[in-house]
Amino acid sequence: MFHFRFDKNKKCDQDVHLFLAKEWDGEPKESEEMKPRWFKFRDIPYKDMWPDDTHWMPHILQGKKMEADFLFGEGDKILSHKVSIVKEI
Repeated sequence: MFHFRFDKNKKCDQDVHLFLAKEWDGEPKESEEMKPRWFKFRDIPYKDMWPDDTHWMPHILQGKKMEADFLFGEGDKILSHKVSIVKEI
């Protein structure tokens, strides 16, 4: 469970459930937000992603469960964050 809060734009506040799919059918499709590409874990382009991704994605890729809180300021700058590894959600 992720809690994204925006200091100057409360309308953008979100609570997000993140799921990791290890098996699926079909092919990923391009959306307005992204064009799917495959990367090796060591080659994930974090610099091109949302700034919070570096704080939680490595844990998810290791199979860990977590709860996270992020507060964003202007320009998507992270003002504060807390990532907690949990046994159960």
